[in-house]
Amino acid sequence: GYFPLLWIWKDFFDYFFLREAGALILLARSREGNWHMPLPPLGDCNLQEQLISALDRLDRLNGKQGSGRVENLDFCDFARFGKDAFRFFLKSWDYIYSREQLIALQGNRYKDKRWSLNRFIRGRRAEVRSFVPEDLHECLTLYDEWKKGRENKDSCKPVGERDYSRFLMEDSRIAHESMMKEAPLLGLTGLVVLIDGRIRAYAFGIAADAEMAVVLAEITDRSIPGLPQFIFREFCGLFPDAVWINAMDDSDLPLLRKTKLSYHPVLLAPSFTVTGVRIGEDS
Repeated sequence: GYFPLLWIWKDFFDYFFLREAGALILLARSREGNWHMPLPPLGDCNLQEQLISALDRLDRLNGKQGSGRVENLDFCDFARFGKDAFRFFLKSWDYIYSREQLIALQGNRYKDKRWSLNRFIRGRRAEVRSFVPEDLHECLTLYDEWKKGRENKDSCKPVGERDYSRFLMEDSRIAHESMMKEAPLLGLTGLVVLIDGRIRAYAFGIAADAEMAVVLAEITDRSIPGLPQFIFREFCGLFPDAVWINAMDDSDLPLLRKTKLSYHPVLLAPSFTVTGVRIGEDS
């Protein structure tokens, strides 16, 4: 269910599948020739043995370019073999919410969200509909407007933080274009909000499994108060069978982290990256 979230970055990576000892292995090669695994081995397999094999394979593929890594392991994965077996680090947190709470926005902790949402509903005549391929150009134009506004706000930040944000937005634009072009093939759901006949917000996501929907992307005209709250709630409403909404990580961006925390996640789900084997090492 999560592969489409990786596939939209295909302009930056070549992907290869192979089967080994009951496991499905996904390998990714960057444009610079570096190999890694964006997902742990999948299927009915011995995960510890497969990780050892995978890290060895990646080290051989990378040669002098550096050691390999396996990304996106969760706590359940570690519980299967014990965290002391491998070298690893915490890569990120996914923000998990109750879909019911995001729809209702009840209670004092959501009063600011409700106020913004109601202000938008009272003051704007918005058209909400599914994304269609003909929306591509207008959505990308909106992205460029959003990116320019974000860069203006970032102008007072330290150079390193500003450059990181700019590079991320430039790469994300390419991924967003790929996401829109291949949405039907990947099974993605897209939503747009039009105001005065112009697309002022869009969101994309997918039902990852029977209980979890993932919000993959959301871009809005930030000059319109309440629009971010409006499209987020509308989009969550497209997945009535979902119990949980995964808004993914915050890309280590302080403003995005603050926004996602403001919706009061019920769980911060850690994602780990394995970089080597501890088994057999001297203590």
